[in-house]
Amino acid sequence: MTHNEVGMTPGAMLDALIPLVEDLSRDLPDEERYRRLLDTLRSLFPGDAAALLRLDHDTLVPVAIDGLTRDTLGRRFRVADHPRFAELLER
Repeated sequence: MTHNEVGMTPGAMLDALIPLVEDLSRDLPDEERYRRLLDTLRSLFPGDAAALLRLDHDTLVPVAIDGLTRDTLGRRFRVADHPRFAELLER
């Protein structure tokens, strides 16, 4: 994806990513680290809602959400039951 597709200049993209890179050296709880990562991704790819998912064997597990109900964090998504997730993971 080019910066034109994202809608940001390279400088603005770098400005969004620098705090994320700085966070790598900080001792942060996983929940806070995931929230900051999701915030950065939302600034690069705006939308109504987003979730950061972790692959646990054959299941996707939400670790951070924005714009979704809190109960989403308790859900599990078997990749085999969701063809779009399977296709994304294959790539």
